[in-house]
Amino acid sequence: LSQSLTGFEQRPEQVEMANAVSKALLQGGRLAVEAGTGVGKSFAYLIPAIKLVGAGRGKILISTYTITLQEQLINKDIPFLCECLGGTFSAVLAKGRGNYLCKRRLEFAVRRQTLFADQFTSELEKIRAWAGETADGSLSDIAFVPSGPVWDAVNSEHGNCRGRKCPHFQKCFYQRARRRTDSADIIVANHALMFSDLALKEQGGSVLPDYQYVIIDEAQNIEHVAEDHFGINISNRSIDFLLGRLHSPKTHRGLLSYLSAGSSPAKAIDMAARIEKEARNFFKLVRDWYERTRGETNGRCHANFLDDTISGHLKNLRAELAKLAKAVQDDDEKLELLRFVDRCDALVGQLNSFFLQQRQDCVYWVEAGNG
Repeated sequence: LSQSLTGFEQRPEQVEMANAVSKALLQGGRLAVEAGTGVGKSFAYLIPAIKLVGAGRGKILISTYTITLQEQLINKDIPFLCECLGGTFSAVLAKGRGNYLCKRRLEFAVRRQTLFADQFTSELEKIRAWAGETADGSLSDIAFVPSGPVWDAVNSEHGNCRGRKCPHFQKCFYQRARRRTDSADIIVANHALMFSDLALKEQGGSVLPDYQYVIIDEAQNIEHVAEDHFGINISNRSIDFLLGRLHSPKTHRGLLSYLSAGSSPAKAIDMAARIEKEARNFFKLVRDWYERTRGETNGRCHANFLDDTISGHLKNLRAELAKLAKAVQDDDEKLELLRFVDRCDALVGQLNSFFLQQRQDCVYWVEAGNG
């Protein structure tokens, strides 16, 4: 380093940390390091990590909280150390699947532009133009930030993928990124992706390849990220978003409004409208309970603190959507409908889990904001 880095200074704390990291990686176990500004912690853990993968000891995941640090590691620190230390290894920046464009879903969205409100159609055209130019295909490569409903309609999703049957499989942005990640020695990711992977591994799936070692930088933030991925969060907004994408009574847009000829979505549309009313009443009861009891509970609620008046309607909607999915001839429409079947399933599961409160290692509470 002293020969390659202009203005290099020997830092005893950096050497101490590097030795401690090296020992932990080689001998196993856990190491927690509090490294203040100026220690040079990135080099202190990267050098032992590079030595380890260079010796063929296994794959390392480096997890960070901020995009800034990820980009510094992957674009600056790791390439510099690779040149400095020599050796052959590969490092990639891993992103969650939802960050990547799905070309098949984009084609479907363009075909069904009437699904979207007028202000979103111009965004769709911009994304289509960008899709023909980008090599990366991820959100960070777009010159603007797409609105939620538009990106939700065109991004890559696990349950909405045809895999090898997709005509775009060989040039799929996500699949190409996944292949690079699978072959890499060092994977740089954010905490959210690390916990998504851990949560999926509990269910037998994964979004990251198996790794033998993990280095968590910016670890002071992991508690909140873990809450998001191992907890459940049910809100009036999440239900409104689900129903709005299926059918909006105000604009008469949504997937159910524009199914191909031969399908009969009227029953599902009526069910969605019924759930919207039931959800409004339900969340009013939740707020009333919160306002009435918060002085003594601070929002902490017991099992079955209210009647679950939504799950039954969601189950009926799920069954009707599944029936529609069997009936439609268009493969893209079928996949989009099945995606909403899965979302209804997930929401019912979350409501049951919240009301029954059978997990003893969890805390259940209500929050109410303004608006």
